[in-house]
Amino acid sequence: MTTPRENFRLTPEQEQELQSLAEMPDEEIDFSDIPLTTDWSNARRGVFSASPNVKLDPGPAGNPERDSRNDGRATNTTEWGLEARIVRLLTDGSGDASNAVEISERPAAYSAGWIAGEPADYDRANCVDLKQLSAFLVATQPNVATALALASDNPTRRQFLARLKREIRNRGVIDVLRKGVNHQQHHVNVFYGAPTPGNIDAEARYAQNRFSVTRQLRYSNDERQRALDLALFINGLPIATFELKNGLTKQTVDDAVQQYRNTRSPREDLFHVGRCAVHFALDENEVRFCTKLAGKASVFLPFNRGNDDGGAGNPVNPNGLKTDYLWREALTPRSLTDIIENYAQKVDDEQIWPRYHQLEVVRKLLQDAATEGAGKRYLIQHSAGSGKSHSIAWLSLDDADAEIGPVPAGGGSSGRPEPELEPLSRIIATFNYTYGADFTDADKAAELIRTLPEQVVADNAYRNARRNSDAQNSRIEHDAALRRLITSMVRTNTELFRVYTEKPDFRSWLNGEIFRFTYLDDNASALVEL
Repeated sequence: MTTPRENFRLTPEQEQELQSLAEMPDEEIDFSDIPLTTDWSNARRGVFSASPNVKLDPGPAGNPERDSRNDGRATNTTEWGLEARIVRLLTDGSGDASNAVEISERPAAYSAGWIAGEPADYDRANCVDLKQLSAFLVATQPNVATALALASDNPTRRQFLARLKREIRNRGVIDVLRKGVNHQQHHVNVFYGAPTPGNIDAEARYAQNRFSVTRQLRYSNDERQRALDLALFINGLPIATFELKNGLTKQTVDDAVQQYRNTRSPREDLFHVGRCAVHFALDENEVRFCTKLAGKASVFLPFNRGNDDGGAGNPVNPNGLKTDYLWREALTPRSLTDIIENYAQKVDDEQIWPRYHQLEVVRKLLQDAATEGAGKRYLIQHSAGSGKSHSIAWLSLDDADAEIGPVPAGGGSSGRPEPELEPLSRIIATFNYTYGADFTDADKAAELIRTLPEQVVADNAYRNARRNSDAQNSRIEHDAALRRLITSMVRTNTELFRVYTEKPDFRSWLNGEIFRFTYLDDNASALVEL
């Protein structure tokens, strides 16, 4: 029996996407997230009917679709089904806001506290959910909201949104959430942080924050670009994006990673470093994340718990998917607030975000110290490239404004612009965090990198350029010196030579870090002290 056509209703966004696809040449359509079908032996022409064993998910428009031969619904086995499952769990079953006239709060599962957002509310030009941002400001700062004229499109609102976009582009969304923005005579808070115990006023302010999740977010003004599966917002500001895959369709987290690398252009405003803090690729078994989309050079790190044997991946979950800790634990509003206030930050052109095991170890140690008191010793197992330097730093920092990154340098004598001095230990920490997993022996590679600045400074051509020329010429001589140095290691340190020559993102990062560190006057003599 064929399923009646009227049971399948498309949202305006889906209609628009189909129209855009219909107008495109076949060679320009992105098929990267469609699994390849090779076996057509059982296919029948002209028959469209639902399987008697599969009941369809309602989809993002919130319209229930029933199989005509089976009453009731089961889990959809496509990535669409995984998307719907995540949103339902975050919003306690509501899953969509497309039929809502006004924004309304919904009860939350697992203390999730998320609101279902509407894709149409997203302002692509300014990278903000206007409805959620306006609702937050009206509720928390009504005088400011009135002054900014947020209720309609007008020059005053456009000026504010342009200022907000510029501040996020320059400072990163994390810093803007923490500190707000100044616009004309107004200071605008765009987030209220976690309250201290017993502070009733702070609790009330925190409760006004709007954590929203939006399905099928069309992020680009180029209509040919496919929508993101999910995006998370805090008071209308995007904080995380998601590409989802389902193994039952013969696609995995690797396909989600490739989708980011191949189809999510870093030139898009939403994908600029720090504009959106983190991008997750996941399936039902694994989670990976990236903080700096760079096309095919994008680096994705694991955000997994580790399996029961202490290896990579995630343990079997008797109550659901292996990866449901992501929305049950890591991305609850309280947990996300903790990450924003105490872990994530933008340092120069890098966005830092903790891995799951880093969050776990820091939180467990802090909890134990709060319960048992300070002064105890702990033994923590780690592997090369696990990011232990960041974990130690996060344990040492006691306020949200502290940084893991560069510290200001003192005055030099050359009169040229002086970059910030970045301690060598920071370079090693960044290497372990970002690139350690690419090396068989990351500790050996890190130790070798520790010796590079002193050797590069000894190069005569670079030394003369530092003393007698400008930064541009010094950088040319520096990169040449470092290239000669690593080439000379082809026999003794083959792996570092291979990665440096084959991976442009690693080569660019290492060149920049060593140059920034060695370009300052009188710095070479202090290198070995670290």
